[in-house]
Amino acid sequence: MSENLRRIPPVHELLELCRSQTWGSAYSREQLLRLIREQTDDLRSSGAPIPEKQNIVAEIGKKVEQRYRYSLKKVINASGVIVHTNLGRAPVSQKALQHLVEISEGYSNLEFDLTEGRRGSRDKHLEPLLQQIIGAEASLIVNNNAAALLLVLNSLAEGKEVIVSRGELVEIGGSFRLPDIMKKSSAILHEVGTTNKTRTSDYRKAISDQTGMLLIVHPSNFQMIGFVERPPLSDLVALGKQHNIPVVEDQGSGILTDLSEHEIVEEPSVSERLQAGLDLITFSGDKVLGGPQAGFVCGKKIWVDRCRSNPMFRALRVDKMIYAATEATLTSYAKGREQDVPVIAMVSQKLEDLKKRAYLWLESLRKLYPNEQWAVEETQNFIGGGVAPMKALPSCAVTLRPKKAAHELAQLLREAVPPVVVRVEDDRMFFELRTIGTEEEESITTALAGCL
Repeated sequence: MSENLRRIPPVHELLELCRSQTWGSAYSREQLLRLIREQTDDLRSSGAPIPEKQNIVAEIGKKVEQRYRYSLKKVINASGVIVHTNLGRAPVSQKALQHLVEISEGYSNLEFDLTEGRRGSRDKHLEPLLQQIIGAEASLIVNNNAAALLLVLNSLAEGKEVIVSRGELVEIGGSFRLPDIMKKSSAILHEVGTTNKTRTSDYRKAISDQTGMLLIVHPSNFQMIGFVERPPLSDLVALGKQHNIPVVEDQGSGILTDLSEHEIVEEPSVSERLQAGLDLITFSGDKVLGGPQAGFVCGKKIWVDRCRSNPMFRALRVDKMIYAATEATLTSYAKGREQDVPVIAMVSQKLEDLKKRAYLWLESLRKLYPNEQWAVEETQNFIGGGVAPMKALPSCAVTLRPKKAAHELAQLLREAVPPVVVRVEDDRMFFELRTIGTEEEESITTALAGCL
């Protein structure tokens, strides 16, 4: 053995030193031994001079910090997109988090009837709330809206035709396309109309003994304007009743409250669509609704029960944590406390209030970083998540034209703790106040100190 390799400390000495470190207490003896042996094997194979014991232990500490650092991190969203799909969509409310923790840290009555002392149903926790909020006869919840649509298609139209306008054969995030979901559901796609124009008569001509459903699909993240036509919902509802065929809408967004006072009139609420006569409607829990990821199937009991009795439902159902967070979110709506839901609170912020915050923060930033070019600018924000894609919300941002390249500084901020995601445009960085919490301003200010 070479003299250099003889300088590698014994494993038991390195173990004692590792266990004396603050980070060492986070690992079992067996895991520390594994890490130490990995490090000593690397030293043997490298041929480099063997460092002192303390330096070896310090290197082990660096490696374990990188290896076991959480991949999923809290991120500050300074982009101005409220329902940001890449950043986890909707942030949930404090009430939802509290209820989730309460239910998750022990046992719960998820499927237990406390009155009768026997097995109960998961759906009882949400159905009364949805009846109160949107007037649905019945409802169920699965793991996302795509799953909700898959379940409805398979339950109501397996082996049958589903009539859809060509202008509604959309592709959603991650390259998922409606025709592909329909194929997996074992329903048969029957396209009608053209890309830009579909009339009631197109649906009427397509109906046959093989028709299982009329499907309406929200266009999500695009809008067609100009020479376009779509049949009114009332026509399709009447057509469905005439032929005893269910009319279903994949709304996607899940709007439970009136957003017209914020000048968002393009998107109807779930209750409005049900009142107009839809048999079923599906929507997401983590978009404008502002809860955790989930998919809802709501509407007439006869059709919801058909979905509930499908064996596929068990494969798609959600756990107690999603029920807890969703129940708390829906309770806020039921109480008329929509402002407790972060997404609704962000949409509701007034421009003048955002400006006040922006100028106060600007003053602080200029004092701390006087050599940088700071400003306040009026901007436009978007709800995101495929909701009212052409509707801009008047907003306000603190902007920075840094001395170093803006995209380089943006990358440094993404590597900060917590990471900060900003919008970069024309060599400027935009810190959008609408999606930044007041308490997050200090975190961004601190992160800038290590980047500028």
